[in-house]
Amino acid sequence: ARKVALIWNATEMVDTEDQSTHADWSWPLRIASPIGHFGVLVPLATFGVVVTWRDRRRLAVLYALIVAYAASVVLFYVFARYRYPLVPLLIPFAAAGGIGIWDLGFGIRITGIRDSGFGIRGPNPNRIPNPTSQIPIVIVVAVFTNWPIESQAAMRAVTETNLGVALQTDRKLDEAIAHYRRAIAARPDYAPAYSNLATALRDAKRLDEAVATYQQALKLQPDFAAAHYNFANLLLDEGDAAAAADHFQRALRTEPASAEVHNNLGIALAGLGRVDDAIAEFRQAIELDPKSAKAYRNLGDALSAAGHQAEALDALHQAADLDPNDAANRYDLASALLDAGKLDEAVVEFRATLKLAPDFVEAHNNLGIALGSQGKLDEAIREFQQALKIDPDFADAKKNLSTALAAKRQIK
Repeated sequence: ARKVALIWNATEMVDTEDQSTHADWSWPLRIASPIGHFGVLVPLATFGVVVTWRDRRRLAVLYALIVAYAASVVLFYVFARYRYPLVPLLIPFAAAGGIGIWDLGFGIRITGIRDSGFGIRGPNPNRIPNPTSQIPIVIVVAVFTNWPIESQAAMRAVTETNLGVALQTDRKLDEAIAHYRRAIAARPDYAPAYSNLATALRDAKRLDEAVATYQQALKLQPDFAAAHYNFANLLLDEGDAAAAADHFQRALRTEPASAEVHNNLGIALAGLGRVDDAIAEFRQAIELDPKSAKAYRNLGDALSAAGHQAEALDALHQAADLDPNDAANRYDLASALLDAGKLDEAVVEFRATLKLAPDFVEAHNNLGIALGSQGKLDEAIREFQQALKIDPDFADAKKNLSTALAAKRQIK
């Protein structure tokens, strides 16, 4: 019943952007907004149906189109953009209704229109047998269509939030933050605006504000999975793995089938030293998303830390196969191969890593270790030197270069 009411209501149910926001940049739309909505169109069209009722057989196709399309929207989603196709179907009836109201108000009939297809056929004083009896119908419909079902401010908040998301995607953080704040001003209890604002503040490195804003979002909507997830990622980045794990687990209570949340919970648990629990989370993430290279890589790293080298290599190979252009996948696989003593394969993977990320300083260093272990000291030395060229303070590379140079002197 609510969806049936919404399809005819004056307020636009938006999922992307609302008419009032467009009116901020369009003066014709701004001027027409007070009457350019279903709260005016539908009552006028209803009166038009009354006026043209004598021609109902000729207009049966239009009635059927209106009813069929309205029913399809009710069965799907009652969003503004889905009900717009009703407008051209209603306008002819609204026009007839407008002429009928003109006739009632001024006692003047439009001449020169002999057969419009809407029952207006020149002078006919009995066109509306009892005009006053029709007015209550229009009044009831007008009240019905203009009854406040959804807040216009709430619709504005949705639009401002969506604009903020688009701007944030384009890395226009200051503009995105401004739109999120407008959304909050329009609807102070709209938790998604707070959550998205917090994410933008985090991207802008305004971490204290981001934390407070995430907390406000969760105060408004304690089971808001996206806010828990994003807040947990911030906490994880800041080194608070325990608090991060708690928020990831709260997110899973609402969205237990999220591979991303299971994966990141695994990262937090690994940071707490709970490797077996982390492995279980990574496996759950893979079960939910078998093509998640990140989950396979994290599983491989966790298995390696737990001493399960064979399983770790299988997982890391799977990660590299799923996303061969991710340098981190190739690097982790190469490092595991190096730890397993598979030097030839390790060298191949380190070189593949450096082809994708030439300034990957750890890859240069570890490739040097693999080459040195093969006795290729000159090549190893070049890799250690390249690592130090990228990062002159890299202590491991300094130590390894010194060791390789000493080994070369001994050979001589």
